[in-house]
Amino acid sequence: MNIKLIILSILILIAGFCEIIVFNEEVLLALCFVSFVFFAYSYLSQTVFAIFDDRAKKFEADILVAFNSKRDIINGSAEDLFQSKIITTILFLFHQCIASYNLFLFDVTRSSRVLVTNSDVSFKLNDIVIAERKLAQLIQKSNIQSVIYPFVFSRLVTRWTQSIVS
Repeated sequence: MNIKLIILSILILIAGFCEIIVFNEEVLLALCFVSFVFFAYSYLSQTVFAIFDDRAKKFEADILVAFNSKRDIINGSAEDLFQSKIITTILFLFHQCIASYNLFLFDVTRSSRVLVTNSDVSFKLNDIVIAERKLAQLIQKSNIQSVIYPFVFSRLVTRWTQSIVS
């Protein structure tokens, strides 16, 4: 690298003496800038590379931290959503079970009401049958007392009178 620098310096001096390059303010400023960049690159390249590498690693670490925090937030939200879906599903199943149980109870109570109504009707029919039997017995008694007893007594009386007369 030193040989290249020496050759470059010699070329610039020769071009200056031959007046190929005119050294005015702009050319001197450009030469100073090019030489600064050349020397900065030659001597400070490892330091600048280390600084840029450290900054790149810092940016990478910051991006990874931000990404991980976003990922954790998204995972937490996904877990909350999953838990809420599970709770919603459980509540829906519980609602279905309660609705089925209520429907079953309604059917049972309706059928028990039908059974109660049927039993009430059968009790009333039994009461009517018993009342009819009692009424039939009363009618039979009244018939016996009003028709048969007088008939039997009249027959007995006529036989008795006939036996007395004879």
